[in-house]
Amino acid sequence: MLPLAPDYYRRNFLWVAEYVHAHRAHLMSDELSHWLDSVSGLEAPAQCLYLRLLSRTGSLFRSDRCDYREVPDLSEAVEALTSAGLTLADPSLDAVQLGKLLRRDELLQLPQLVGCSGNKAALVAALPQAQSLPLQSWWPQAPFELIVLTENPPLAELQLLFFANARQSLTDFVLAAIGQQAYEPYPLDPSAFPLQSPGEVQRYLELSELSQRWQETAPEPSALKQLQRSSSNPKLERRRQHLVAQLARQLEREGQDGDALALLSGCHTALARERRLRLLFARGDFEAARNLALALWAQPESPSELALAQRFLKRLKAHLPITLTLSPPFRPETRRAQLPEGEERVEAKTIALVAQQGGEAWFSENRLIPTVAALMLWETLFLPLPGAFVQPFQSGPLDFYHPLFCARRQGAIEQQFQRWQCCSQEDFVAQMLERFERLGARRCQLMPGVAIAKPLLRAALTGIEIAKWVRLVRFLLSDLVQHRAGMPDLLVSHEGQLMFVEVKGPGDSLRDNQRRWLAQLNEVGLNAWVLELAPESEAVSFL
Repeated sequence: MLPLAPDYYRRNFLWVAEYVHAHRAHLMSDELSHWLDSVSGLEAPAQCLYLRLLSRTGSLFRSDRCDYREVPDLSEAVEALTSAGLTLADPSLDAVQLGKLLRRDELLQLPQLVGCSGNKAALVAALPQAQSLPLQSWWPQAPFELIVLTENPPLAELQLLFFANARQSLTDFVLAAIGQQAYEPYPLDPSAFPLQSPGEVQRYLELSELSQRWQETAPEPSALKQLQRSSSNPKLERRRQHLVAQLARQLEREGQDGDALALLSGCHTALARERRLRLLFARGDFEAARNLALALWAQPESPSELALAQRFLKRLKAHLPITLTLSPPFRPETRRAQLPEGEERVEAKTIALVAQQGGEAWFSENRLIPTVAALMLWETLFLPLPGAFVQPFQSGPLDFYHPLFCARRQGAIEQQFQRWQCCSQEDFVAQMLERFERLGARRCQLMPGVAIAKPLLRAALTGIEIAKWVRLVRFLLSDLVQHRAGMPDLLVSHEGQLMFVEVKGPGDSLRDNQRRWLAQLNEVGLNAWVLELAPESEAVSFL
């Protein structure tokens, strides 16, 4: 782990503030501009104290718990923060806040609780609940001062203007500095930004706050008013429609199917179209379901949407006349074996069974093929197209999931494929393994967060021809959203043969994307099948 300077967090903050001032000043709110001026005008120790407190939970702090070597004179730093309006001059707190601040033994020293007993919750409940008083009024002998930050500093806006998303934070600087995260050194296009006005920035923050709230509690229908206003900005509109679909799903759960359908009719995402189709079919509105399924079948946005339309059209044939000739669904080869006892996952049990039969198996689900794809197309993934990279901590271009992602890079993709197909298999394996050693630790949106085992990669690269890898990567790229998942659980090597195996335990069935991947692997000419493990099965050998 690399050592950090004592005030590393201050340096990071000031660098971000300077970057945003230089490149995104036209998008900043007056509040953010004023806040940054206030922080920048402080001496270094006061900046350190403020940023330390800002990174902690809550807004109330005890001075005896603010011992930082970068802040040699705490009182002077607090006075500077108060003068700048960043902390309150004469803060008050109520009983609940006081209870969070004090230990039980400290509560017993309050004049209002002399002679009281009980646990901490009972002591807090015994305090006057309607009062909000300075600390010295609650506890005249308090051995510390109270430090209270002013409410709602616009840190989220600053981070959005730097990172162009609401997921990342200043922590990314630290993780990169200590070597826990590494990024590709691509050239930046700082003048480009997906939001075009201060109003769009505030709208994005509003939607992000709503999304964060819905991660903790169920979506509330009362939020519909916040979601009714559409946007001409693609990034904002995608985020809004995603939240609308979330709200519609909650209405479904509450049995309000009609309201859910009304919401989904205004959404144009693949998820919304799928939910509409499922809802219409479940409600028995077969004619509307047929019309939607036919529209998706005629102009699918992706292979997965075409498969969805075909599946529902087959179901609808039982209710309405449909003259289309639809191909039968792919039915993968299925083998069966007895489910071993134990608490391990069925995949781990299968690896042990393979070893008993003289083979070797590795976990490969959603890891192997994306890793190979990333290594084959690395230069293309980080091609510095206009607007693709706007900050130094991106694991991929901003348009990675955009429908035109591949179209914008088609020439580069084909050049990469051509390059690999001109290699011998031996050179291909050697170069890919070298890339894995050199690039495997870097963040890449196409590569899984958990690195695959090198023996797995070597076995797959050696045993699968380059042309087949190209076809698999093309399939992955054809629908990055849906095809990032559904790949078989295991790669099995037995008697010189490689097999992709999807393991299913009791009561488990194939998902749509798993079925598509099994079909694609077999179409490419690879051996891919399903292994069902069941207690009642008598089969032991399946290889």
